[in-house]
Amino acid sequence: MNGPIHCLFGTWEVRRDGTDSGRSDRPTRRSDAFCRTGFAPQGGPDVEPPKKVHAPAPLYPPMARAASLQGLILLEITLSPEGRPTDIKVLRGIPLLDHAAIEAVKTWRYEPTLVNDVPRRVVLLEGLDFFFSESDMAQAYFDIAGNRRPPAVFRAYAISRLEAFPPKRQKAVVKKLQTLLQEPEDAVAKAAESALAKLSSSQK
Repeated sequence: MNGPIHCLFGTWEVRRDGTDSGRSDRPTRRSDAFCRTGFAPQGGPDVEPPKKVHAPAPLYPPMARAASLQGLILLEITLSPEGRPTDIKVLRGIPLLDHAAIEAVKTWRYEPTLVNDVPRRVVLLEGLDFFFSESDMAQAYFDIAGNRRPPAVFRAYAISRLEAFPPKRQKAVVKKLQTLLQEPEDAVAKAAESALAKLSSSQK
């Protein structure tokens, strides 16, 4: 029980004008995806995922904006027992956007993760979205979820984001998730099944 807790996923959206998608202490439905498919193999399934208490949005780099460059940056972050990022690794990056994502995350702070009332180190994934529009973002996540080349964890992350899109896109999301139920990759199929169940529950 001395190792770090591991969990998935976090999300943060940055618009083309450099503004963020909302306050981190008042999450929208989209940011509710944070760690919803998480796991804590060393801490047990009842360990709550860490919550952001300070998370300034990254600045959209002018060169990337001018070049119409957009996409997802996926980071692996190790948090100290106090909730400070101590190590940040780029798992899926875009050269002109990576630095902005890393510099922002360095300033983020989380609530401590307690196991038996003892603060623990945490390893989690955070996704930072640099997109010009919701339609561009939706298409990117459709592509990642349906592409068998990326690691299953990336595809599962994309699926967790798709389930949080607004109702106007849910018909297309449900259709995509239904096709992913037949995926040979078990983790992807299970993520799609879980997302469909949550969408069905939210509509009741």
